[in-house]
Amino acid sequence: MLFNKGLFNVIKIPKNFIAFLFLFIFITDNKIWAKEKYFDTFVDNTNRFTFDLYRNLDQYDIWNNFVYSPVSIYIAISMAYLGAQGNTQNEISKPFNFPLNYTDLNTSFSKLMNEFSENKKEEKNYLSLNTLFLQEGFYFLPSFLDTIKSYYSGVFKEVDYTKKYIYKEISNLIYEQTKKQIKDIIKDNDINSYTRLIIANTLYFKANWKYKFNKAKEDLFYLIDGRTVKVKMMYQKNNFRYSENDKVVFLELPSVDEQISMYIILPKDMSKIEKIEKELNKEELVSLIRSAKKRKLSVYLPYFRFEKTLYLEDILRSKMEIREAFSYSSANFKGITSEKYFHMLNVKQKGVINVNEEGIEVACSTPVIMNIGSTLISAYASWPVVFPAPLELSKDNIFKVDRPFIFIIYHNKVGCILFVGKVLNPTKITTKN
Repeated sequence: MLFNKGLFNVIKIPKNFIAFLFLFIFITDNKIWAKEKYFDTFVDNTNRFTFDLYRNLDQYDIWNNFVYSPVSIYIAISMAYLGAQGNTQNEISKPFNFPLNYTDLNTSFSKLMNEFSENKKEEKNYLSLNTLFLQEGFYFLPSFLDTIKSYYSGVFKEVDYTKKYIYKEISNLIYEQTKKQIKDIIKDNDINSYTRLIIANTLYFKANWKYKFNKAKEDLFYLIDGRTVKVKMMYQKNNFRYSENDKVVFLELPSVDEQISMYIILPKDMSKIEKIEKELNKEELVSLIRSAKKRKLSVYLPYFRFEKTLYLEDILRSKMEIREAFSYSSANFKGITSEKYFHMLNVKQKGVINVNEEGIEVACSTPVIMNIGSTLISAYASWPVVFPAPLELSKDNIFKVDRPFIFIIYHNKVGCILFVGKVLNPTKITTKN
């Protein structure tokens, strides 16, 4: 029992106080439950955003490998969103499913940052950092900076954007934050003398596989244009969680501590890869994960390492209809500064991934560049393609990744997608817009 009747009699606690105490406990417990419940909704929204963005990115760059972190974009944009008001706030909230209630958003991001940084004191193999590069002498609202510091563990660095090589200083700091993986993310033409703020989120993750691979012989890898290339392969035979549906086969490759997994989604029929990508969504991923069963498989996986830089302004504007935020005349970020004409100039992300027989190393940085009045576009082409025969993996228990595939890096504890990518050619070391 929580209380003892005899104790009440001795110290003469009024009955109305006891009733108040129980009511207080009830309300407090329900508030905590409501916050926990919203966190689940928050994670679900980030995962839905993952696939919305994937379909849009794929339209812009269908012939190259790419890797991106939806959660890094989500975090970086959310910090700018904290200062958005009016229609600017409404436009950003819709594609990202941000609540208009900042309290729910802030507490959810605080919990997410805590989950991401819980092993910082150990080997520092998983890091998430938020850095704001503030124009020195420019007025930022103290309430905005306090929120970033309290809920996003943000750190602030004053810079002078009028300095000739300031872009190098910012890039060098991000390079160090990502264990020297993300190099030269800020270019000379990304900023100008009107730049006042860069909000940057960085993610870094490195882990060994739970089951180590062995080097295997080179093998053929089918390209989307009908050609084949020889690729270095790794191999192992073990029990893996595996599932399939009528379109794809699914494999889980867990890290040694099983907190993070890499999912391989391999199209059965390459001629339908475009349709598969368009239809892939959060519900299908959940179905593949939940239906996965352990199975003895011979797994062949290509080595791959590449980097990708994505400029997101055009997608955010044209596909996600976030227009006002990029307009110097109508953007409303009065929650960041009282100065006029403060707006987003661009949002970009650079990601790097390295997969070998030991494990996986992946990093990214997402800077949101904000000015007090410029844009980038990408394009793609098409040509006829020839595909290899459809796979029949279930008959021989061989899971050979010999054709373009999708990968997803997933935080098992939080239930959050950290990175997503597509490998069209494992021999391409780097790809850039």
